[in-house]
Amino acid sequence: MTSGPPSSLISSKPNTALPVSYTPSTGAKFDIQSRVELSPVEVQLAQLRAERDHWHSKAIRQRDEIHALKFEVAKQSRTITRLLPGSSKRSLEVEEAYVTKAQELATQNRILTCENAILKFHNKDYNHDLAEENKKLTRENVRLGSRKQGLTVDLARAERTIQQLKKSDRAKGKIVKRDLLLKAVINTHMRGCGGQKGKEDMLMEALALAVERVEELEVAGEEFLDALDDMDDMDSELGDGDGDGEDEDERPGLLGAELRFRGVIEDDAFRDQKTLWGDLLD
Repeated sequence: MTSGPPSSLISSKPNTALPVSYTPSTGAKFDIQSRVELSPVEVQLAQLRAERDHWHSKAIRQRDEIHALKFEVAKQSRTITRLLPGSSKRSLEVEEAYVTKAQELATQNRILTCENAILKFHNKDYNHDLAEENKKLTRENVRLGSRKQGLTVDLARAERTIQQLKKSDRAKGKIVKRDLLLKAVINTHMRGCGGQKGKEDMLMEALALAVERVEELEVAGEEFLDALDDMDDMDSELGDGDGDGEDEDERPGLLGAELRFRGVIEDDAFRDQKTLWGDLLD
């Protein structure tokens, strides 16, 4: 009869509880990535959780082994005491073997507990970082949605302004063509008459149209300058922002003022009128 507990209990190796197919650094990562595409942070969190669960299960198994070993040693101790009364030395050896094994398992359990605490700490940090990233993405999404909505409103307003200017230019073109036709008829008539009075009337008419032209240029120029001043004020107010403001040249107010100013400068009807006035300078 042997003096200690069965070899199946004493020689059990709790340190080999790690499955052969489990590799904390690669195995868990392979299994996770094979199921779904995750971000690097989520993959690392999944690996930490898998390792934490593994070590937790291992600690539970070793705790159960300690209880089973304790029960078996107590049983064998009672058997030895009953069969060999007076063999206190052998009982002491059995108890010392049990105590040594229990101490080893307790040490391993403490190590696993520390490792589990470390994994929980890292898991908490990664969860915090992931939550912060999600908050940043949410704020950025809200900001971009507001920006898109504002740009859509500005674009619709600019399109309405362009349509109004086109309608105004078409109506103005018809009126100018009719005026030019009437003035050409009057000019032909005055040339036929050839009187000094008719020439003076044409000069007065040319002067009146020139004054009207100057007034149109002044009004359009003032509107354009006011729009530029407003844009400069908005630039100065947004100077302390995040630096990714919209293109100011596409704002409806500035765009409309610029189109009106260019329409006055590039008036083809006035150029034609100047050609008709060329004879007055001869």
